[in-house]
Amino acid sequence: MTISLRLNSDDAKLIQSYAHIKNLSVSEAMRAAIMEQINQEFDLLAYNEGMEEFLANPITISHDEVMKKLNLTHVQS
Repeated sequence: MTISLRLNSDDAKLIQSYAHIKNLSVSEAMRAAIMEQINQEFDLLAYNEGMEEFLANPITISHDEVMKKLNLTHVQS
């Protein structure tokens, strides 16, 4: 799929410079930046939903309790 984007010359130069510094094509740089933004927004949404659940029922369990519940053993280093 091809997507077009209109930019003013200053924005275009900035994006081109950024892509050059990162050794990417403009398309690769823009795709990576957009995907990162989308991932951050999904992460924030998941965080907010989790925080709402926690605040409604603020029960926590320790790492050891989780390991016992899952019938797992600790790996010693």
